[in-house]
Amino acid sequence: MVLFVDARSQLTLCGNFLIYLFLLAPSPEQVHIAFRLLERFHESLQRLREWADDDASLGLLRPVALRIDSFFTQAAQNMRTGMRPTAPA
Repeated sequence: MVLFVDARSQLTLCGNFLIYLFLLAPSPEQVHIAFRLLERFHESLQRLREWADDDASLGLLRPVALRIDSFFTQAAQNMRTGMRPTAPA
């Protein structure tokens, strides 16, 4: 069980690191490269979720998948609103 928790934490750290690279990219070219990395990581997570055949495997992927899904949702919202803060619903 300890290895499972460690693997889940490491996978989440990988996702967070890719988001960090994107947010701190100093040039448009590096923003584009970081975004492509995030897209590929997201696609890989989606494929792994499709292949997962038990709750343990899904539990391993779920935290990082939710984090990356959230990033893409928030990025789209921010692009639409121009980074203006939105009032809570």
